[in-house]
Amino acid sequence: MMADSVHEGDSPPGQGARPTARVTFWGLMSALMAVAILLATAEQARLAIGAAEAAGINAAVAVGRLLSFFTVQSNLIAAAVLSWVALVSFTTRRRIDGPALAFARAAATTYMLVTGLVYNIVLRAAAGTDIMLGWSNDVHHVYAPAFLLLDLLLAPRRRALRWRSVAGILVFPIAWVAYTLARGPFLISPSTGEAPWYPYPFLNPGEVAGGYLGVSVWVAGIAVVIAVAAWITVYIGRRRSRAAAGETTPRRDRGLS
Repeated sequence: MMADSVHEGDSPPGQGARPTARVTFWGLMSALMAVAILLATAEQARLAIGAAEAAGINAAVAVGRLLSFFTVQSNLIAAAVLSWVALVSFTTRRRIDGPALAFARAAATTYMLVTGLVYNIVLRAAAGTDIMLGWSNDVHHVYAPAFLLLDLLLAPRRRALRWRSVAGILVFPIAWVAYTLARGPFLISPSTGEAPWYPYPFLNPGEVAGGYLGVSVWVAGIAVVIAVAAWITVYIGRRRSRAAAGETTPRRDRGLS
């Protein structure tokens, strides 16, 4: 399995300590962040529909285009994973995440870190993102990525993943790019009604120097960023998992495994 752990540390069903105050607190914070992301997404949908109606475009088209953004998809993935984290935090006695949750958590962290980096470094001053404004924009591009970073660095119960998980994390971004480039020429903008439409200017061969070659360079560069972010996420998770295992191992037994 892609999400197999390096070691097993789960308490047997019905055994082990109840969730600690730290686990419960982080579960509550995760739930609140998930709600904030969903509210921000709803606000973005309201803004997108307003812009579409002003241009005489169907509201359903506007919402569909909004959901095409990697930012929005990543935030919805993060909201689902954080809700999962919260549920597990309140209901299970495991000392670490299950394999599936561990992989989902690493994937969501990677996507949100890339979302924050790309937007704040590349897209913040770019044209064509005018509907992504206000407090909801900050939740999607600043607060949620920051929370996922804190989750990676501080959250309890992180499970170590195998290195091959990095390849699994890359599947969604690769599929998203392929799908976006294939359908872009056939779409209209939800705010102007003009075609073609791409969710980000660096994917539009009509706006990037060099056309599709320039787009390829951008895609390759961002793919490297995603791969590095995935590697760092898995690396930190492995280090934290081993450190936690050392803390729960009796001092006289350390170094024997």
